[in-house]
Amino acid sequence: MLEKKLIKNLRRKINRLNYIPLFFSSRELQMEAGVVLIMATGAWLEQIINDYAHTFLDSDWYEEHLDNLRTVTKWILLPHLCQRKEISEDDPAINALREFIKARNAVVHHKRRDFYLNLHKASNQTSTESARFWLACKNAESTVDNLVKLLISPPPGAAKPAP
Repeated sequence: MLEKKLIKNLRRKINRLNYIPLFFSSRELQMEAGVVLIMATGAWLEQIINDYAHTFLDSDWYEEHLDNLRTVTKWILLPHLCQRKEISEDDPAINALREFIKARNAVVHHKRRDFYLNLHKASNQTSTESARFWLACKNAESTVDNLVKLLISPPPGAAKPAP
């Protein structure tokens, strides 16, 4: 009788263990989708701001003088150069872009953690980067929308469209 009970308990434990690969598989798929989203969104934001610059500025001049600027700098400087739009460095869309870039950089330029030297610090950094990554994934659409709105809003002093 005791042997039967032990076997039954063992089977139950084995059945519970079968969910572990499914959990990790699901988490891996989410992570892969998140990485694709972050990479594609980052490339798209670069393409948007570069196309915007090429619309208003001489392409050769832009590529020679401004093409290698940091992405955040482009989103602040180019609207001013192209249409005299002032974008504040603390604009919510720019802050969202900064957070997005930090998340993207953690994926693209992943830094090795030495867990043995300072386990607490490495764990905190990993948790922070993970939270930033998932938040950037969640906010990718609104980040793009808000940045594009900065570019398409009328410049100061422009006539407002008739109702």
